[in-house]
Amino acid sequence: MAARRPVRSGSAARSPAARRSAAPPRRRGRARPRVASWAACAAWVGLVAAAVLAAFGSSPARAQSIGYTVQVVAVSDREAALDLISELDGYPAYTVRATTGVGDVYRVRVGAFANRAAAERYAAALPSVGGTAPVPALAENIPTPLMPLQAALLGTAKPESEAWDVVAWGASVALRSGPADGAGIPTWIAVTAQGQVRFEAWRAAPDDAVEQTMLRVREVPLWPASHADLSDEARRAARASTVAQVARSLDLSEDDVNEAVRPDAEGVPVVVVLERVRIDAVERVGRYGLAEVVGLAEPSTAGATPERWIATRAEVPGPGATRLPLEPAALVARGAAPVLGEGWSGRSDGRFVRVETVGTDDAPSVSWRAVVGTPLWGAGDLLLVRDRDEVVLYRMHPR
Repeated sequence: MAARRPVRSGSAARSPAARRSAAPPRRRGRARPRVASWAACAAWVGLVAAAVLAAFGSSPARAQSIGYTVQVVAVSDREAALDLISELDGYPAYTVRATTGVGDVYRVRVGAFANRAAAERYAAALPSVGGTAPVPALAENIPTPLMPLQAALLGTAKPESEAWDVVAWGASVALRSGPADGAGIPTWIAVTAQGQVRFEAWRAAPDDAVEQTMLRVREVPLWPASHADLSDEARRAARASTVAQVARSLDLSEDDVNEAVRPDAEGVPVVVVLERVRIDAVERVGRYGLAEVVGLAEPSTAGATPERWIATRAEVPGPGATRLPLEPAALVARGAAPVLGEGWSGRSDGRFVRVETVGTDDAPSVSWRAVVGTPLWGAGDLLLVRDRDEVVLYRMHPR
């Protein structure tokens, strides 16, 4: 029986090994293939997961070293598995054989991802094949020529009624939002080596002087979060305590700090400081906490970016280099042109982004549906896409 031409995930030719593993035979009239025992599969996956967790722990930084894929279905017949691949035309599909207590199982899988979040989003967008819903799975034996890069989902944001910018954040990027009229304090979502962190600040940047820290310009309330339930005496005591802390940090008098106090939009007394804070402590500090104070701004109009400083002990971050404006109305129009990264490009392909690598003498060009969404911007190993009402940032890791 003549073999059917292999299913391709892109325009580039596959290696002979990849063609042999992915080539589906000609369809024959047969009943729907029997799905393998999920209990046996689950037991095997559970053992692997336990071994991985024991070896690597559960920290986010280490978890990203674990590869993921999407399992579409598992069947007990190899030819049936290859037949099912033909129903996934256009997707980077492959098969993996596993030996279980009930015999060999052939897993039909799609994609390569550097973390589970990317695999979950991809699985939700895949069509159902073989009567089961696609699910994320730990990766094993993924053909490298099929997908030389794997995506890690770094962060998401919803640019609804606000305008968002992509700004430089060290070697990475941050999403920064602000009201359409430019007033108010922006919200930031910074993608760092310690993970994704969300906070409010007029300006912010990684601190080059101290590892794993950032500098940000923000308002600090002098009353605690529970101020509505406090007496006037308790509020005065809370204010005096924070004023004294700021004064000690900058070798100022408490009178100097009190002169910098102004009310915020709700009438709560605040000071605007330059703060150094560990990135992993940003959410713990929150709005009402205070980390290391390294600057104090002169009072300005509520909601306006501070420009003049009473004292500083570190360089005040600049406004940030805007790389891409993400106004909500413009999001719909983007994605028509390919985006370019280092050694790859991305273009729209239905619900997905088709990534294509730049071919070399040693490695031909490869094209495959890599992530879900419409490409907006790319640079280096970073890819920003729109997926329905969200913008999603990926990092494309070599495999």
